[in-house]
Order: sequence, then C-alpha cells, then structure tokens
Amino acid sequence: MLTEQKRPVHRVTAKYRGGNGGVDPYTRSENHYIQYQDLDSGDNLTTEWMRITPELAQDMLDQTEKIGFKNRRLKPWKVEQYIRDLQAGSWKVTNQTLGVLANGAVIDGQHRLHAIAKSGIAVVILVVKGLGVDSFPFIDIGVARSLADTFRLDNRKNCAQLAAVGKLLAHYLNGNLIDGGSYTRPTNQECLVALENFPEIAEWVDRFKGTPNSSRYVRIPIASSTVTIARINMPEVPKQKYIDFWDELTEHKLPSSMLSPVIAYRRRFGTPEDRRKFTFSEQQRAFAWALKNYLDGREIKSFQVPKNFPDFLK
Repeated sequence: MLTEQKRPVHRVTAKYRGGNGGVDPYTRSENHYIQYQDLDSGDNLTTEWMRITPELAQDMLDQTEKIGFKNRRLKPWKVEQYIRDLQAGSWKVTNQTLGVLANGAVIDGQHRLHAIAKSGIAVVILVVKGLGVDSFPFIDIGVARSLADTFRLDNRKNCAQLAAVGKLLAHYLNGNLIDGGSYTRPTNQECLVALENFPEIAEWVDRFKGTPNSSRYVRIPIASSTVTIARINMPEVPKQKYIDFWDELTEHKLPSSMLSPVIAYRRRFGTPEDRRKFTFSEQQRAFAWALKNYLDGREIKSFQVPKNFPDFLK
C-alpha cells in the first residue's frame, strides 16, 4: 500500500522516453519517489538485474526448501512450457520479476527457476529482494494476458478464433494431435510461431467466419486448422476445391451428389446439440474425414470417425 511518508525508500530512476518532449506522462513532479508502508523488511527492499544461471537457479530453490517456505504446488506442465520456450530462444527480458524474501526464500518464480535449472540455459531477470511473507497472497492475482490479447495489440481481426487455431496448429507441429486429445499444452510463443509458419490461415479464418451459417456444422477453429493441415499434406489439391467443400457444407452451393461426404457430415452434425455428443477431438477427426473424402472425390453411404488423424490427411 502506498502511504504518505517523509522518508523515501526507493527512488524511481527510469526515464520516460516517449512524446511530450521527454516528460513523464504519469507525474508532474521533478523529484518523484515510490514510498512503502513499513511492513516486514520493506525498508530493505532492493531490485537488481541478475543473470540466473542453472546453478544459481538450483541454489535458490534449495535455499527455499531449506528455509521451509511453502510455495504453490509445482505444475510440471508449466515448467515444460518454459523449457521449450527457452530452448526455442523465445524467452524475452520483461518487467516480470523474481520475488525473494528477506531470508532468501523465493516467493515468486519457482517455475521459471525449475525450467532454468533443467534446461541448462541462463537468462537475465529482474530480482526483487527483501519482500515480506504477507505479500504472498497479492502476487500473481492479475488477469493473465491471452494469445488473443496479443493479436488485439496488433489490430488483427478475429482474435479469439486465430488464438484457438494457433493452439491447434501448435499441437499439430508438436506431434500432439493424438486420439482423445493432446497431453502437452502449447505455449503462446509456440502458437505464434505456428501461425507465422502458415500465413494463409488468417485468410481461411476470415473466409469461414464471414460465411453466413458457418457455425452451424463446425467450429471455425476446427475448420480452419484442418483445412490448413490438409493443405500442408496435399499441396496438389487446388485451393478452389476447399472453397467448394465449404460452400456445400454451409449450404451456399448444391452438393454434387446425394452421396457426397458433405451430406453425410451434415446429417451427423446438423446442429450444435448434435456436436455436443462428440468430443472436440472427435469433431475435428469427423470434419477431416468428410474433407478428405470430398477432396478425393469419393461417394459414401455411411459416416465414420477415423482414429488415425491427422495421418490420413495425406
């Protein structure tokens, strides 16, 4: 809590380098200070940039365990996410800090430290030392930034849909589009890389999202990601063929035959209520099965949900 005190504890030294002639837009005083209430070791609160090596990360974790401080339960999947970002070179220096108590225990940052220790990769992090134990309930309680938020910052269209497609494509690139769903959660950076690798995806999302009656039979992320995967594995198929499939599916074009895969799919997934009978993975495999048969020019009499997705899209 900020409080009125005569004695400054920590001086703000960072200069604003934006417009207004270099004047900080958030203050009008020449000498401005951040002042803290006297809580625990607040008078000794310090910040410094540190190069956290794997050895130092492990030492900090060991010290925390030795002191007996109980952090949140460790989430192995989050540690693995950080490790993959570190190995991919996707780790960036930000304002996010490591929090350390006055006694040396880490109060904020255990997942990052575990990832650094296991990956063998050193990173630079801003470290805040001297925190009080009573600050723990107030750490990491803000709203997390989603992948869709990143797209909104870039003024992209269909942000929520793009974010969902990015996750599915990241699953595909990581080899995790397995039967029953994926067991590895992609990071935001992996999703961004997936979308960068397939720039055509934004066009498909825009086309599918803008089609009347589009969400009646299939979710836009399923349609967009499946078409993209098919385009990767079957580059010889003309783009117009995919557009024709979509137009027939959304009833903007008459099916070429009553035995068309489009008809079989629409009978099974005619309403959102029908889709709820299937898992997300089953819905994607069913859509891919209909698309594959349509592209191959096959007529079908019975509907099925294949198990070898996405391998059969070749």
